[in-house]
Amino acid sequence: MRRWLLMGLMLLLAACQPRALHGTQIDPPRAAVEFALIDHNGASAKLSDYRGQWLMMFFGYTHCPDVCPTTLADFKKIRGELGGAASRVRFMMITVDPQRDTTARLKEYMNAFDPSFVGLTGSQEALTQTYRGYGVHVEAILSSSSGHTSSVDHTSSIYLLDAEGRLRMIYTSVPWRDVLDDLRVLVK
Repeated sequence: MRRWLLMGLMLLLAACQPRALHGTQIDPPRAAVEFALIDHNGASAKLSDYRGQWLMMFFGYTHCPDVCPTTLADFKKIRGELGGAASRVRFMMITVDPQRDTTARLKEYMNAFDPSFVGLTGSQEALTQTYRGYGVHVEAILSSSSGHTSSVDHTSSIYLLDAEGRLRMIYTSVPWRDVLDDLRVLVK
């Protein structure tokens, strides 16, 4: 009897422990770096414009052959599984290829995944400041034959910002279902 009582107490204590999150937790959360960019509709967009909503943000480009479309497809799955909480989360891509990622191209690309997704671009100076603020590496790979950008090597992490504009989590190579589990815990 004592053994069962002890096991029950241990299970109860285990259930009271906070659940471990899957990404890299920023504890305490820190203020995210403000940016002043342009959204895919041509309107100015600042980080503070999204205050009150959680942001799933990553840096990518529309000509990306692999990680960017995969990330947006994962965002679509996450948004679909969030149910009612989806209205409290915005999904966003900031371009690392502003020469090719015009507002029109970003709009078409983002809409192909989900019309609620936001694509951001801006001047090279504003984008460089934003990359620096989030520790994002960006390197254009030029085609040897044309001298134009053929691809862009870039950081592929996902940044989760809370509704108060604070950086809470960074996800690098975390399955989308694990990110979804974290959002279900954090976005209440």
